[in-house]
Formats: sequence, C-alpha cells, structure tokens
Amino acid sequence: MGFGVVARADGKLHHVDHGALKADRTAKISARLLTLSRGLEAVLAHHRPDAVVVEEAFVKKNPQSALRLGEVRGVILLAAERLGIATWDYPTATVKRSITGHGGAEKSLVQTYVAQSLALPELPTPTDASDALALCLCFFAEPGLDPRYGAAFD
Repeated sequence: MGFGVVARADGKLHHVDHGALKADRTAKISARLLTLSRGLEAVLAHHRPDAVVVEEAFVKKNPQSALRLGEVRGVILLAAERLGIATWDYPTATVKRSITGHGGAEKSLVQTYVAQSLALPELPTPTDASDALALCLCFFAEPGLDPRYGAAFD
C-alpha cells in the first residue's frame, strides 16, 4: 500500500513524506491486513494529518482484486476513524484528471506531474506512493477546504 503526505504552508503545497507499506504476500489475508494496519497507524501517528484520502473502490475485470481493495480500504477508513481524522475519497479518473488534465492518464504521467507539482528531485516511487501523492494533490485542489496536512493511501 502506497502512502503520501503533503502539507500546505504559505499558500503552497509541500511534499512531506511518501513510501510503501508492505506485507508478506505468502501470509494469510488477516495477517497481511494486520501488518498494513500497524504500518498505517504508525504513519498517521507520526504525521498527524488533518485528513486521510483514499481511492474509491472500483471493479475492473477481477472481482477478487476488488474484494482485496475493499478490505484494505476498510483498514484505512477504520484507522482514520479511530484517530478522529476526517476522510475523503475520489475516483481514480477524477484524481488523474485533476493532476494531468486527462482521466485516463498512465501511471508514469501521473508520477511525472506529481514530481513537478511538488518540486521533487526525482519521480516518487513506487507507483502506489505517487498515486497516493496524487490523491493528496487532488484533495488540496478541492474548493473550500483549508487543511494543513493531508495523508493519502493507495
């Protein structure tokens, strides 16, 4: 699961952190979800964001993948709720359109635009982390919101 943290200060957005939380793919799903939950809680406790942003659930060709995505989203939403952090979610196409101007943009283009928008010296990796940073940028573009810190998980 990728994560990204962005802050707003002096009217500008600033990269704070990004990375990936990993679980042993050979472990049973409940153990993997627990590992992700602990990592997620550590990121949230460290950064104390004002908001958590996640990608809306979607079903492509593989219903099993959609089920796993839903399970991980549940872990994210529960962790945020436990800490009293507001949550937002956006469809993938909305995030891509907000960042690149095109709802069907490739991941590599999203990475490039995220790096440029946050003045990063290199492309953020892995792509799940750049997607999380893109979620943050989409969130901060929302009219009427004025959070200081936003964290996203993808």
